[in-house]
Amino acid sequence: MFHTLNVFVGLITIIAILLYFYLTRNFNYWKNKNVYYIKPIPLFGNIFKVLTLQQNIAQFLQELYNKADLPFIGFFIFDKPYLLIRDPEIIKRCLIKDFDFFDDRSVAENKNDETSSKILLMLKNPTWKSVRVSSNPVYATGKMKAMLPLMLEASNDLVNYLNNIAIKEKAAEAREIAMKYTTDVIVSCGFSIKAESFLREKPLFREMTRRLFASSLIRKISMASYFFAPILVKLFRMKFIEPSVANFLNELIKTTVAEREKSKIYRGDIIDALLELRNQKGPDSLLSDEAMFTAQFAQFFMAGFETTGSTISFTLYELSLNVPVQDKLREEIQRILKKYDGITYEAIQEMNYLDMTIKETLRKYPVFAFLERLCRKPFKIPETDVIIEKDVPIYISLLGLHFDSEYFLNSEEFDPERFSVENKSTRPSACYMPFGLGPRNCLGARLGLLVAKVGLIRILAEFEVEVCKTTNIPLELDRRTFLLTPVNGINLHFKKV
Repeated sequence: MFHTLNVFVGLITIIAILLYFYLTRNFNYWKNKNVYYIKPIPLFGNIFKVLTLQQNIAQFLQELYNKADLPFIGFFIFDKPYLLIRDPEIIKRCLIKDFDFFDDRSVAENKNDETSSKILLMLKNPTWKSVRVSSNPVYATGKMKAMLPLMLEASNDLVNYLNNIAIKEKAAEAREIAMKYTTDVIVSCGFSIKAESFLREKPLFREMTRRLFASSLIRKISMASYFFAPILVKLFRMKFIEPSVANFLNELIKTTVAEREKSKIYRGDIIDALLELRNQKGPDSLLSDEAMFTAQFAQFFMAGFETTGSTISFTLYELSLNVPVQDKLREEIQRILKKYDGITYEAIQEMNYLDMTIKETLRKYPVFAFLERLCRKPFKIPETDVIIEKDVPIYISLLGLHFDSEYFLNSEEFDPERFSVENKSTRPSACYMPFGLGPRNCLGARLGLLVAKVGLIRILAEFEVEVCKTTNIPLELDRRTFLLTPVNGINLHFKKV
């Protein structure tokens, strides 16, 4: 019996030793390259706090950024080596000058997820480049100008809702208000449909946008795994877009396209822009593929509502804490609106302080707070002996850069003057990039900024934004999501000017 027990214990010990060596087989990777790295632990690498929900991905990368004042830092996700790039000049080389080495994202590719696998975020080259070039005209200045009336119409419900809130002198959840507004705008600009998120008790489109980035733990793990754990995506066939939302969008787009082709009525929205592109390119166009066509609208739907709504609500939060900034911004808005007799595209472009204020919000709260790329062929980092090998992912921490005192003094303070022409010229261009940098930057950035500006103009022209008893100061960020999201929302008081 003792002999059998000894054999059993011996086998378990051997298996444990073999497993340990297997799980740590790559842990000398950065040491062998003479690259500073954070010592990993078996099985988890360096992401134990992320996996145990003590940090979100953005917080983990910011902490990593602050570990050492070096151009780059090695780290591990499970047993796979990754490289965090800190130096703005190297970042610029990777994202712009030497883009052909890093022209793919490291995000997981899931062919079983027909819609998600074809959005620009997920596409690999050369398909990505073809779709990107084809999609550029959708976001041209002329198209955005044409959609401004749709945005203004959608913003009327926002103002009416805030008027009712102000009369009741009740606190309001600014994030949810911003999300309803951006949902209404995106649906209007996308389909020329009135979502009526402020008018309906259970608005359908708001429910769909809520599900896109649902707060359930399973959904958050699924979406985060696309960036940090591709093996889990493959093993469990995880979906990036919540299946019920993907099905809803597929049916809606199919029905809308059929109606447009039958009626021949041009409405000037995103569906029309995509149809126009598809017809111009002919049957050989990538957009002639139904799943590809749907995916490009899904990308617009996802990026347009979440990032824009978050930017509006974070801006309102900071303005409630910084009353002199709010007063200065309101004065600019009211003065220019009077000059142009209302909100026009030209009036919005003239509001420089508004632009600076939003840029400062995106410095402190870049909603998508990291960038990632995949090295597609060996790349020698300039002025070093370090070679980034093929298939090694690189990451860039926007929070790390945006709060680095070398580039932004007193970085915890909210100061739009950082983005005056004079102050911008004192910083490297690659230390601030809330929409990315280079050919794979955010395609819809200008449209998102326009939607945010319209919302903020409508609010600040008529209301003062104040903190209230239930305002969380400072904000606590959700540790379970890869986006910057406040826990328990942003409660504020809106007072009629």
